[in-house]
Amino acid sequence: DGLIKTVQSLAPPFLAYLHAWTPHEPYKPAREFERLFADGWHPTPKPNHILGPELPPKDMDQHRQQYDQYISNLDSEFGRLLDALRADGTLEHSYVVVTSDHGELFERGIEGHVTPVLYDAIVRVPLMISAPGQQSRRDINVPTSSVDVLPTLAQVAGVAIPSWCE
Repeated sequence: DGLIKTVQSLAPPFLAYLHAWTPHEPYKPAREFERLFADGWHPTPKPNHILGPELPPKDMDQHRQQYDQYISNLDSEFGRLLDALRADGTLEHSYVVVTSDHGELFERGIEGHVTPVLYDAIVRVPLMISAPGQQSRRDINVPTSSVDVLPTLAQVAGVAIPSWCE
């Protein structure tokens, strides 16, 4: 609700950086998401990494399930934000960029993102961009970097890319 009110209070044109602290630990999804993914699924066990603290697979399975529930909870809330932007016409003339600062790992005895290992689950993050008037999805399957976001948005906005940007 706070993000929706914030965006609706801004006079166009505007750039808004909206940060959702979720899904950081502790993983506490809203009540309606608590039973989601409680289907008994367990991933194939993998040997623990030598740098891992050797958390029991049962604990990691529980935390992974809570994380997935939390991600689903955040996805639902983000959908509410997009619905509000669509309803008031803001989405028609706006770029929406969704990304993350890191992923989470729940395997090989390692949980979370503070670890000396660099598995895909930690370093691969989403980058989704919706352009004004976009009607269909277009997937581009190449690695991206967060350093690309600022110069890309500056170019789209028609402003000079700062000299200190890569």
